[in-house]
Amino acid sequence: MLILPACGHSEQNRLAQNGCRYVDKEGFMYAQADTSTSSDLLVYTKADTPKTGSQLLPEETFTILQSFINNLSELGLSAQLVSLQDQRDISLTVKEAGTATTTATSTVEIRLDLSDSLNQAYTDLKTVIEKDAFVATSSDKAGTQENKVSPFALEYIDLRFGNKVFYK
Repeated sequence: MLILPACGHSEQNRLAQNGCRYVDKEGFMYAQADTSTSSDLLVYTKADTPKTGSQLLPEETFTILQSFINNLSELGLSAQLVSLQDQRDISLTVKEAGTATTTATSTVEIRLDLSDSLNQAYTDLKTVIEKDAFVATSSDKAGTQENKVSPFALEYIDLRFGNKVFYK
């Protein structure tokens, strides 16, 4: 898992106990992170962490991922946790930018495939957020009703299937 912005934040203390590592802009692992300080560097934590000095992701992939994460602020989103499932699948837990705390109802997971174009995934995400495209349907005696849904009321937004956006 990559954690933003650092392991030591109160919300991430449980993960910090597993052993945090710094990852530089080229994707290389550093020694164990100091969880008492804040950093703009991404941090990786997992039971079987790669060796210090090894490259977590290829530099080009890491640079594109970092760009995607940085661009989320334009959509009013702030990345809290980046979880690398394998060398392809990744999930980002994001909250509304500017909120001080994170609760289960104020975050949403964004699922990505690193082998896809993250620029296209960002464009798709931007489109659905700006167009209020998230809807929930409900039925009553008068018929079916559609209501707009906040992205933070969702469990996840899945951008891994081309230009299709799935959400739950």
